[in-house]
Formats: sequence, structure tokens, C-alpha cells
Amino acid sequence: MDLAKDLTWGKKALRPGKFELSSPLVFPFTQQDHAAVFTLRHATRDDIPAICDFSPDPMELFRFFPQAHHPLTPEQMVEGPFRHRSDQTLLLWDDQPTGYADIYDLQPGKECFIGHVIVDRTCRGRGAGRFLVEGMIRIARERHQVPLIRLSCFSDNTPALLLYHELGFRPQGMEVRLAPQGSRLVMLHLERQFSV
Repeated sequence: MDLAKDLTWGKKALRPGKFELSSPLVFPFTQQDHAAVFTLRHATRDDIPAICDFSPDPMELFRFFPQAHHPLTPEQMVEGPFRHRSDQTLLLWDDQPTGYADIYDLQPGKECFIGHVIVDRTCRGRGAGRFLVEGMIRIARERHQVPLIRLSCFSDNTPALLLYHELGFRPQGMEVRLAPQGSRLVMLHLERQFSV
């Protein structure tokens, strides 16, 4: 799906950490956070090399894109998220690529998953991840009218799990995955139900 065709483009200032879900969807979103301006926009194939740089080691890549092989290549992104997912979204910090997320298993009006959530390590701890996930929730709710949003997160990713909990996501299941070095990791499946 091409957001450029379906969304109103322009900037809209938002209060830090807040999205008014009833307001019109304007893309890209912008949030000023002290010394940073976060923006979300539709990711294009031209952004893929920057997205590949967000996962510099095998474990980081595994958390971001478990089916990929290190090092992440543009071909893997094209054949994976850019072919089989929708709403590919790039997070910018002062106009520099800083993070990425997308939507999959979309059933408009019913449910979807937010996936491939990643923020460049050098930009973590500054609200970028929250801004990215809140933006994806807003896209899912306002563009696709889904009352149920799901996502998955590995159990060793405590900062992400805490963020998802703060945003209202609750565990609904789990599965065991094999990490690149052969160890077993628990992947938690979380969801948040919104009123219709």
C-alpha cells in the first residue's frame, strides 16, 4: 500500500507522547522533544540502506527481523517487509532516519499486527520508540479502523516490554524461538483492545 496516495501530507505538531486518535490523520507526524524533532513518514525503497544499518549485530537483527540473516541486506528487506507488509513507516529524528516499523496480518476493521519495530541504538532512551509505536497505533486505528492491535517482543527486550505495557499492551501468549547462537528465547505475543 502506498501511503502517499491515501494520506494527507504535511506537518502537524503534537504534544510529546500524545496522539488524539479522533483527529484527522496527517502524515508525517511531528513531535518536538527538547532537542529533537521526531517525524514519521512513509518508508520507500530509497530508505532501505539506512534501515539495514539499524541492526548492526546478529542478535539485534534477530529481535528486529527474526527471519533475516546477518548482515541485513536491501534484498532481504525488499523480499520481506516491503513485499508482504503494509504501512512501512520511517522514524526520523531531525530529518535523519532513526527507526522503522510496519503493519502485517491486516484485517481492516478487525485487527492487525505492528511489526519490525526498531530504533537505532544511538537514539534510544529519548522517546523515539514511544513516538514510533504511538504513530503506528494511530495509523492502525485511524487508517484501518482496527479495534485490536497485536505485536510480539522477545522476553529479553525489557525496555520494549516496559514501553508496550505503558501503552496498554498485555501478554496473550508466547512461543520459543532459537536465537542466532542457538539459545532459546521466549517471544511474547501482546495485544491491546480499543473500544469501537
